[in-house]
Amino acid sequence: MVGILALLSGCDKDRARREAANVVRPVGTPAINIYHRPTLLFQVFGDRGDPRVLPVAAIIDSAIVGIGLSEYGWKSLDSMYFAAGDSLFLYHGGQAAGRAAIVRGMWTKDGPLQTLPGCTAMRPIATVRLATQGIGSDSAIELLATNKALVTRGVAHEVFPQAEIDRIARAAGHDLGALNKIENSELDSLDFSARALSTGATGGLTLASSFVDPGAGDLGPGAGHSTNVLALLDFIDGKWQPTYRHVASGEARTVEFQRLLDHVDLDGDGTDEVILESWRYAAPNELVVLRFRAGQWHESLRVPLGWCMDSKKP
Repeated sequence: MVGILALLSGCDKDRARREAANVVRPVGTPAINIYHRPTLLFQVFGDRGDPRVLPVAAIIDSAIVGIGLSEYGWKSLDSMYFAAGDSLFLYHGGQAAGRAAIVRGMWTKDGPLQTLPGCTAMRPIATVRLATQGIGSDSAIELLATNKALVTRGVAHEVFPQAEIDRIARAAGHDLGALNKIENSELDSLDFSARALSTGATGGLTLASSFVDPGAGDLGPGAGHSTNVLALLDFIDGKWQPTYRHVASGEARTVEFQRLLDHVDLDGDGTDEVILESWRYAAPNELVVLRFRAGQWHESLRVPLGWCMDSKKP
């Protein structure tokens, strides 16, 4: 009887520990069962010589969801996914871009890898060693990664001169600005960039048009006027049409800024998801996932990118 009670007590403790690991955090994010080892999406960033990896989302039954875990759950994730010697699959521009070998996880006998003043509950971060292909030689790294290999699409053969991409993207930005009472002169004073993406959304290329304030949410104490326009364009019915529109203009402290991070087919449906980063004054950055449905790009997931899980910490 004593042995049976001890066994039951151990089972209860184990059950409680597993349930605690799946407490929803932050509020509103569905809990995931980390013990099923789902495919996770990671952001790889920082200096090429010493990059960091942060878990940002999970892919479960072809759905892209946030990672809802308690502090204990995050520590379990660290031990399960960030063991030294394990490796991640890297992606850039919708294509495989090499591997990242885990050097060390967040919590070891030597103490935590990273700390933040006033933060009592950190999200796990790992250091990695990169073996990349086809991503250039910039000192700063910004890649996506998964713990299980994704099926990537072939690259579209359609080729556009950069000057033509710039022309189409700038004109589309001006049109969106006019619809929102933003003068061309104001847009042209911002940092402009344009990219052609092989997303598979319409069988051709998707163009990205970006106008962003170089101060972008960091204008002193959030003072002054700021503007951001981000648009995706697809060739539909014989012309380039905006299929995603983000236009924000006003007091700097109120403007949400968005920029394109990358794209890759996360759910295996043959069309890439487009990954954005969103930020605003005095708030943590967020990762935004767009999916193409019914001829438009729609936001399907938004998760915080902050390292600290404490309320109101970056």
